Amino acid sequence: MHDPERPSLPDLKTELTIKILDNPETLNPNTFQMESVSVQDFCTDLRASLSDKTLETAGFSDPYTYWLTNEIGKDEITTVANQPACRIDSIELRDDVQEQFDINVYFQKDDKAYSLTFSADPTNVPTLALIYQKMINSFQVLSE
Repeated sequence: MHDPERPSLPDLKTELTIKILDNPETLNPNTFQMESVSVQDFCTDLRASLSDKTLETAGFSDPYTYWLTNEIGKDEITTVANQPACRIDSIELRDDVQEQFDINVYFQKDDKAYSLTFSADPTNVPTLALIYQKMINSFQVLSE
């Protein structure tokens, strides 16, 4: 139930965001060489960041603060475009009220990393999740 005293989030639309990035790298402390971050390591970091509970403020002019947390649902290794991928579903909560549902999919191919994020109001997920899954299943990486 929405608290009328609490500022509301902007009207959340259902969206699919696709990001193409250079493969993230990390320094190997044993060899002092840069190495690509594996899909599993990236997902471990994403899972950890989603698990953090933070105190947020609504805005500069609004002193209202709230706890921002995430409930992690599906968390699995899968494939996208014939590449190993991880998928982490989460629900963002503001003061224990469900605000946003996200499906995060991450995979790598060649020298690029791909991040696919489906975001929706939790009430829209039952009708939209199947459509998003079909989009993910049909995703292909074409060479230049």
